[in-house]
Amino acid sequence: RIKNIFHVAPIGIGVVSYPDRILMDVNDYMCRMLGYSREELIGQSARLLYLNNEDYWFVGKEKYRQIQESGEGKVETRWKKKDGSAVDILLRSTPIDMDNFDSGVTFTAMDISERKKFLAKMERVNDCFISFTTDLLENINKLVAVCGEILGADCAIYNRLEGDLLCSLGQWHTPPDYNRRDSAEGHICYDVIKKLQGDDKVYIVRNLPQTPYFKSDHNVAKYNLQTYIGCAVRIGRENIGSLCVVYQSDFEPIQEELDFLSVLTSA
Repeated sequence: RIKNIFHVAPIGIGVVSYPDRILMDVNDYMCRMLGYSREELIGQSARLLYLNNEDYWFVGKEKYRQIQESGEGKVETRWKKKDGSAVDILLRSTPIDMDNFDSGVTFTAMDISERKKFLAKMERVNDCFISFTTDLLENINKLVAVCGEILGADCAIYNRLEGDLLCSLGQWHTPPDYNRRDSAEGHICYDVIKKLQGDDKVYIVRNLPQTPYFKSDHNVAKYNLQTYIGCAVRIGRENIGSLCVVYQSDFEPIQEELDFLSVLTSA
């Protein structure tokens, strides 16, 4: 039963010898996470997994210090996958027998790379909010820049509808010849503003050259746009503009990215 749990658990699990930290056993999940086979890992020093000697020795020293104090060691570190790429790891360790470390030390390894990326994005948004001044246009441009950076776009724009014109009040990485004031009719952002009244839904259009926007929105052909993602900006229930990001390649956003866009649109 324990062996079955060991092999099917959705987290990296292993056992190392003490004090030389030789890998005595690892589960299948850990092998998939790192790209190694069990045969390639078992019998090897745990040093194989670390980017450098400094990290390897720090983790060993710190986790055994914590184990002596509380029975468990918990350390964040970075491991090196077989292909050479790095992965952020939350490592927890505890001896199989607290009275006899020679029995080995078991550990769990959780890939926290995506969590750290998410936290970094949250910090970027928070820093943006903190940096706000009394200059409203400057604040708008800061929000647009953060939006473009977080979603990895080629360009980000905040368009405001003013009568029959679509006016770009906030811009990030727009081309030098981009027209900041243009007739609204036919633009994708115009449809977002007019068709999504009172709707929080994010508007996504992929493969733009194969859509009617290729003819109605001249920016699509002019800048070779492939993907559009936008959200209506409103006061109360009335849409007044749109925050959008565009790509010159096909892009499929994940839900986390759409959530960030919604937050920035509200701001």
